[in-house]
Amino acid sequence: MGIKSAILTSKRRRKTICCSVAALILLTALLALILGLTVLKPRHPVTTVDSVSLDDYNLSFDLLTLRPLLNLTLNLHVSVSNPNKVDFKYSRGGSALLYYKGQLVGDAPIPPGRISAGGTETIHMKLTVFADRLISNSDLVMDLGAGEIVFRSVTKLSGKAQMMHIIQFSLTSETSCDLKVNLLSRSVENSGCKYKTKL
Repeated sequence: MGIKSAILTSKRRRKTICCSVAALILLTALLALILGLTVLKPRHPVTTVDSVSLDDYNLSFDLLTLRPLLNLTLNLHVSVSNPNKVDFKYSRGGSALLYYKGQLVGDAPIPPGRISAGGTETIHMKLTVFADRLISNSDLVMDLGAGEIVFRSVTKLSGKAQMMHIIQFSLTSETSCDLKVNLLSRSVENSGCKYKTKL
């Protein structure tokens, strides 16, 4: 009788311990979920174009073909802010694309990196224009005559934020800006930026 009682007590104790462990795991998971939806709720990274400058510019005309020859390179300085409570890692990197009248005429890769929680990273890029694509556009001659070329730059950065090494969020930040290049003053006016972010 004493042995049976001891076995029953041992079983009850094991059952109590198992229930307590299960309740603790459930409570921890619930706490992690609450933190994830409130304090650690994923926020979109914010990409801002800080400045754009003309790095290289050379214009000449081919007298045989009567076509303009153009070399153009833009310096682009971009800041990426991470408002999350965890690091934002963009292991795949990103890209900066340059468009003229809707046609892709230049690009520059953004190398992979990591932005600490609440931190800001400044990225410097050189956007070299594909002269052959630009010159093939019939609107270019008119813009060269006016002394201004309007480009659109699109900077896209995709990465992941990981919470407590358990929950992982994919985040994408995209910035689109109109860039007016004044060929006479060799200056660039950055205006009309639009920002788009998504989870």
